[in-house]
Amino acid sequence: MKLPAIPFQKDKPQDDPAQNLIFLESYLKIALNIHALQNFVSLSLFLEISQVENEGGARKYKELYVRKRAGGRYNENQLILRCGAFWKCWNKRYMIITSEGVMYSKGHMKVDSFIRENLLFDHHFELKYGKQETGLERGLNLNYSNRKLHIEALDIFGFFDLLASLTDAFENSPYILQNRFRSFAPVRENSFCKYYIDGEEYFHDVCDALLSAQTEVFITDWWLSPELYLKRPVSLTRNTYTRLDRILKRIAENGVLVKIIVYNECKIVLSLDSEHTQKTLQNLHPNITVIRHPGYLLPTFLWSHHEKMIIVDQEVGFLGGFDLCYGRMDTQNHYLFDNSQYQSLQKDEEELANSENEEFFPGIDYSNSRKKDFVNVKKFEQPLIPKKEVPRMPWHDIAVRIVGEAVSDMSRHFIQYWNFVKFDLEPKKKRKKLFTKGFF
Repeated sequence: MKLPAIPFQKDKPQDDPAQNLIFLESYLKIALNIHALQNFVSLSLFLEISQVENEGGARKYKELYVRKRAGGRYNENQLILRCGAFWKCWNKRYMIITSEGVMYSKGHMKVDSFIRENLLFDHHFELKYGKQETGLERGLNLNYSNRKLHIEALDIFGFFDLLASLTDAFENSPYILQNRFRSFAPVRENSFCKYYIDGEEYFHDVCDALLSAQTEVFITDWWLSPELYLKRPVSLTRNTYTRLDRILKRIAENGVLVKIIVYNECKIVLSLDSEHTQKTLQNLHPNITVIRHPGYLLPTFLWSHHEKMIIVDQEVGFLGGFDLCYGRMDTQNHYLFDNSQYQSLQKDEEELANSENEEFFPGIDYSNSRKKDFVNVKKFEQPLIPKKEVPRMPWHDIAVRIVGEAVSDMSRHFIQYWNFVKFDLEPKKKRKKLFTKGFF
């Protein structure tokens, strides 16, 4: 039996104990994939090494089995209640404590190692323990803003291990304090921010960032139009590759995971057609997942998701007022009719003739909601108003591009948002496995 080579990297210092531990853990995890070693359950438990995915570089404090009581989620107070939660059943679960928070799975090997829940530390987190607080000698309660996790250690030694590990992990988390401006995240010094006024440059940079994606893309939006062109002007031969659906398909085919949350609108009031968005994008490639929230049982006409955020590889983030949808593209000149803003800049008649088939606001994107609001957005090739007769409505908004440590905070927020929506919409048996840090 040949063991794999130890995964040291040349650019990593070999005399750094913390780094060496990370490499050693990586090696042991690889070794666990060898069939002959998978029967050594006691060895893997002693080393606290499992096949549970823990990506993202979070520091690990503890792995062990505990007993977990069913229930404790906010939506289990609704009309439909799971039997396990009703009877407060206890089940054995494998728990991992990291600097990010707590996650657990059904087991620590093979199919049971799938993460069932990932709870991140924040300033709402509260740890209670002992019989007086929990009713159990070895009990611990982990209270979050939308979740209460009741667990019990299997023995007294496991109880003290749990208590010490949870205390250390929580106290070393940068998210436990009430930060400046009541933010969930601390001040980040090593970050760069670029602001945008109007959509032309914003969508241009979003396009380039998406095309550069290597691993994952996160998007939240109130309205997302798959057929939106991110660079203008558009013709049969110019900027056709910048259409959003074509960009997402291209990067998904290259192995990038694309996760999107869009508002599930009340159809009586709005014509965003998020169903069209979901079906169109998910049919492009299996790496693209779109979820619509809230569910149909909630009064969606009373509120909506208005968050607009794009994160690429957890390294570059865009945040602000621009949806990736029709009607938001504009220049700082805010021209009222198509073509005028770039035809006037042509150098000679030949170039002007070649640009006659170009459009800055193609199809439905030439719009004026004061005259006619968006309807039937599937027919995106047809303008809503006559281009030569009715002026378009200019659109003015602001946004920012962020590079640096602050993007990790944006990513953390998206991960919490995604996990919350998944639990809110999907029964446990149908919940799909995802392969990005913090997802399930």
